[in-house]
Amino acid sequence: MKGNFVVKKLGYNSHRVVMTSDFGNTLFDLSVTDHDYTLNYVMPDLKKKVVVKTLAEDLQAIFKNDFQVDEHIKTTDQTILKSKEVSLIFAKNESNYFQELVHLKNNKIKTINQFSGDQTDFPDQILIKHNHFNLSITLTKVNIQLEEE
Repeated sequence: MKGNFVVKKLGYNSHRVVMTSDFGNTLFDLSVTDHDYTLNYVMPDLKKKVVVKTLAEDLQAIFKNDFQVDEHIKTTDQTILKSKEVSLIFAKNESNYFQELVHLKNNKIKTINQFSGDQTDFPDQILIKHNHFNLSITLTKVNIQLEEE
């Protein structure tokens, strides 16, 4: 499925996320914070509790600003910051931006979020891959220049 994914930052830990189809139909509209989400709209075909909860958890993981770190591991080609819930993997030459976020639940990998691009505040591509069921989401950044009037 292809469409537009629009994110508006409402506050430090608050985002509004809308996904529309190429035809302009709204697929879902969520308000997401670090620990909670509000469903503003979801199309009837996606209105299943497990689908909405999975989307909300994926978005919460992507937008989270603060991570508690329990362990710091350095290897020859990467640095890994680990906690009970997540592992942040940094490339050796990039110290400010992690390239992979692994979400753990009960010491098992739940999702893997990979970030690629020019290492700015907004990655060019985000890949969300679930390990417990067959779901992958790829978000690709589109650069649009808006003219100021």
